[in-house]
Amino acid sequence: MIYRILHTYCLLIIRLFIKNIHTTGLEKIPNKGPVIMAGTHPNSFIDGMIISLMFHRPVWSLSRGDAFKNDWARRLMTSIKLMPIYRMSEGRENLSKNGGTFDKVQALLKKDQQILVFVEGLCTNQTTLLPLKKGMGRMVQSAWAEGINMPVFPVGLTYSNFDKIEKTANINFGDVILPADFEEKSGGVFLHDFNGVLKVKLQGLLSWDFKLGSFKDNPIYYIGWVINFPWYLLTRFIAERLTKGTVHTDSVYFALLIFTLPIYWGILIAVLT
Repeated sequence: MIYRILHTYCLLIIRLFIKNIHTTGLEKIPNKGPVIMAGTHPNSFIDGMIISLMFHRPVWSLSRGDAFKNDWARRLMTSIKLMPIYRMSEGRENLSKNGGTFDKVQALLKKDQQILVFVEGLCTNQTTLLPLKKGMGRMVQSAWAEGINMPVFPVGLTYSNFDKIEKTANINFGDVILPADFEEKSGGVFLHDFNGVLKVKLQGLLSWDFKLGSFKDNPIYYIGWVINFPWYLLTRFIAERLTKGTVHTDSVYFALLIFTLPIYWGILIAVLT
């Protein structure tokens, strides 16, 4: 229920936040059955949000494990279809917890769910593809070994900028990767070849030709600027101060808009009536 409510609300906020979202290949993703999407990860929390909003059915995503530190955070994150994945930087003692997440991924795929994995692992506001981690390949290898013949779709995500209020985005969904592409390959050979194929596909999906769009394409964006521009400037200023020296400015800015725009709208209505 929480996921569905937030999904509907964030469809509005993302149209205020991004001037134009240009997608290609979205029709390749099946409307039912298990699916894994392997995405690039240039812009922190926003990446999972923007891809998930492209779909009517839920998308489960992997998120950094330190966001699940306590019970209330864990419950909230789970309710919006997020699962923890731990890196060495979050403590060697936490790495063993990834086994539980991998098991949950398998269970979700058996229930015909969609999974989104950011295969670079790190977010550095990168404009080139980072080395791919092996975790994605291990998940796919385990699923296929258990007879879950889900397709894997690469997703290339790029933004016109990371440091300005006005931005556009490209989301390109690539051609499917299937179990038949890796018959009789196992262990390290499978992981090497899988990442090799995925890398080539992802590199071909990174597009820097941004379409600015027009009022007709996204009237909500332009109307939003007329109504909300003082709040945009204030929340962006706050986000920049809170995230100075990190790659999370856009994500914190977007989160602030999600939670505070209704307050701003309420103030406007009270003043004008």
